[in-house]
Amino acid sequence: MEESTTFNTIIIMIILALVLVVAIFSIIKLNASGLLKDLFPDFEKKDRIVSWNKEFFLEHPELMVYYIEGRDANIYISYSVKPVIRGTTQIGIIGWSWWSVEKEEWWAKDAKGWLSASTQHTSFKKLSSKNQEFISQLAGKSPEEGLKLIVERVLRNEEENYIYDVVLRVYFGKKVNGKWEAERKYESDSGGKFVLKDLDGLIDIFNQISRGVVRKRDAGRF
Repeated sequence: MEESTTFNTIIIMIILALVLVVAIFSIIKLNASGLLKDLFPDFEKKDRIVSWNKEFFLEHPELMVYYIEGRDANIYISYSVKPVIRGTTQIGIIGWSWWSVEKEEWWAKDAKGWLSASTQHTSFKKLSSKNQEFISQLAGKSPEEGLKLIVERVLRNEEENYIYDVVLRVYFGKKVNGKWEAERKYESDSGGKFVLKDLDGLIDIFNQISRGVVRKRDAGRF
């Protein structure tokens, strides 16, 4: 009799554990897809809000390449302070550009529309729908405004990543012999959120690193 009771208790505990796992997975899925926020408009985590009081501005935005690492992201983004010229052809714009996951270089929108890349282009079509929408949002944004959008996307962690966090990798300068002049990594976990939420502090960090890159170049050390 006791063995039967113990067996039934174990079965009940297993069933409850399975129900709990399914419930947690469902909540995570709804939250990641944005459905939970649509069903409950007030459901918005405070730790996703990025504060920028405009105390700091990027001194060398052209030195940085941002890589959003996530299942539905995996995109390289950079900001140009002047058009890129190859030979006699201008292929870039002043502003935000993107690279596909294959690191093919194409360009995002400016105020007049698409330059070089288009919604019909095969490389653009390789991007996820989130990336297509995201690079459209970057059009016309300043280096700091674009960085704010990048950080907010990482903090929202809506890249179908149910287990792993979305990661922001920031590369500085040029890549020579497989190594960047400097780089940083920020995850959207509890520790990374504190750094990413304070955009002024983050910009200050990036400015210090950029100054170091410039000093190394001036000294001929890179």
